[in-house]
Amino acid sequence: MKMKIFFGLFGIVVLSILISGCSHTSDEKVEIKDVKFQSGNLLISLHASQDEKNSKIDILSENGEILCSSYKDLSAGSNQFELSGCDVEKEIKVSVGIPEKFVSVKGFKLDLPEPSVKIKDAGYDFGDLVLTLDSNLEVKNTRIEVISEGNVLCTRYLNLPKGESEQKLSDCGVEEKITISITPPGGALSTKNLDLDVPIFKLKKGYKYDYSSNAYSNQQEISLYITEDSSDTLAGIAGIKRGGQMASILRFKIDKDSLKITATYPLAVGKITSSNVEYRNIKDISRIGEAGTSLLPFWLILIGESEELVGLDLDKLFKDKAITVTQQSSPTNQITLSLTGTQVENGFLVHKIIFSGKEGEEIKNVAELYVSTAKPYHLLKLVIFQGTGELTFKKLEKKDFSLSDYDGYTIEEHTASMSVKTPVKATQEEVQPEQTGNVIRMFWR
Repeated sequence: MKMKIFFGLFGIVVLSILISGCSHTSDEKVEIKDVKFQSGNLLISLHASQDEKNSKIDILSENGEILCSSYKDLSAGSNQFELSGCDVEKEIKVSVGIPEKFVSVKGFKLDLPEPSVKIKDAGYDFGDLVLTLDSNLEVKNTRIEVISEGNVLCTRYLNLPKGESEQKLSDCGVEEKITISITPPGGALSTKNLDLDVPIFKLKKGYKYDYSSNAYSNQQEISLYITEDSSDTLAGIAGIKRGGQMASILRFKIDKDSLKITATYPLAVGKITSSNVEYRNIKDISRIGEAGTSLLPFWLILIGESEELVGLDLDKLFKDKAITVTQQSSPTNQITLSLTGTQVENGFLVHKIIFSGKEGEEIKNVAELYVSTAKPYHLLKLVIFQGTGELTFKKLEKKDFSLSDYDGYTIEEHTASMSVKTPVKATQEEVQPEQTGNVIRMFWR
């Protein structure tokens, strides 16, 4: 009888514990009240039945992908947490997991602001277009188009952070007037027309451009004075200081459309600024020897006429990035011109062009040019490999032609059949450059 009473009491105690335990577990819960998107963060409101340590909060996409996670200690009653750095979508799920106990999940539709991107500024950095943008949200896969005169220069898809950022776009060309078009996913299109300060190496009327030429260890000083810059013609005076205190000065004209260049023979002192001068085919000028080297800054267009290169189409070169040309006198002698990039040299934006030719079975680079991105594609720098020649731009200044620049030099005049030398009185010391050969001729000969 006593044993029955004992087991009966024991059973009541066990049942009481089980009931008590089940009742306690049923009271443990976390209710997910609300989620709001606020200032780029998620504001989550919870209600916990009791204190819970190290609770895991997950933000899930509609497809169950975890967008972000955080661990929080919950207090009994109302709780509010702010989660930052979450990728947000219009429909999300919030999951709250209590270690070794339970998980609560609830779905929400967020009232998200429409993404918008302001175009604040743009500029060029070593040939790359750098955009300064301000996005009200972090947005992914944002479409950016760069347009000039109705032509799309490039299209990019970028992930933008919230706030202001700089985005660098390569291989989008270089133009002074462009339109930027930006479309964030789910957001409104924004556009902006920009006039950019492009550091183009331009020839301008009233400016003097100084070069140094070095061929076979001999130095020459070349100066270009631009006297005319109309819609169809560029004209000026080219002077060269050579060895033995000798100088030659001639006039030139370039048709901007065809890039055909004509020039006078080196002129006597009294004819340099005369309107009555005779312009000749560049082949004639290239035959007069080193005096014609004063036109070396226009080497890229000179070689087409003086060397009769077949296939030298500069517009095609800049469009297709490479062309192959031949000499009319040697059709089997092929030369390849490759545009390898657009970059800044000496503060100016220029194209880098590599000349390569076949030597036996081997293709060799024979020269590199840094050429203005604007017509007439004059040189900033020319390097002929194997030590045979170099031309380097030194400086420009706002200055008209003055004979005083050649004080101390003998000015050499050329005619069709003779050369006449006229000394100019020296009023200042001049560096005496050494004499050099004519490097206008094709350098691969």
